[in-house]
Amino acid sequence: MRAPTLVVPGADARHPTGLAARAVEITPRGRLAPVGISPDLRTAADLAEAVDPAVGEFLTSLRMGL
Repeated sequence: MRAPTLVVPGADARHPTGLAARAVEITPRGRLAPVGISPDLRTAADLAEAVDPAVGEFLTSLRMGL
């Protein structure tokens, strides 16, 4: 995978944070999001609200060439 990739870690056995960190290590342009998916996120709207700032920062960094 060569495209810039934002990896959002989870907080449970199905989506372990360690696996997300490893994915970033082996993905040439991977970045670990500073937020995670927690059991508190019950709806798609909850998820969107939680990750929106990280996705926005990631996209801005791409536009700026960082």
